[in-house]
Amino acid sequence: MANKFLNLDEYVPDEKIITLGGVKHSMREITVEEYIAKVKAARDVVEADLTVDQQVEKTIEMIVEAFPTMTPALLKPLTLSQLTLILDFIMAKPEEIERQVTAAQGNA
Repeated sequence: MANKFLNLDEYVPDEKIITLGGVKHSMREITVEEYIAKVKAARDVVEADLTVDQQVEKTIEMIVEAFPTMTPALLKPLTLSQLTLILDFIMAKPEEIERQVTAAQGNA
C-alpha cells in the first residue's frame, strides 16, 4: 500500500480571471476566516431589507473585494446581468466554469 502525502505548502489553487475592458483581473483567494465573515455579511444583507440600489452597491463591494484591481467606477457601467455573471463566476467551482464556457462556446 502506497503512502499518501499532501503538501499544502506547494498547493497552487486554480486561478479565476475576468477580462473586462481589455484588462485581466485575477480573483484573490480568501482565507477560511474571511469566507466565514463574508457568508455572515451576505446573510446580514439579505436580512437587512435593503433597497435595490443598496443591494447593488453591496454587490459591487463584494466584487471589488474579490478582484482588487477592479473598482466601483469600472463596475457601475455594467448591466445587472453582467454583475450577476461575475457573482456566479466567483461562486462557481472550476468544473462548473468549464461546463459553462464549453456550453457557451457551443452556442456561439
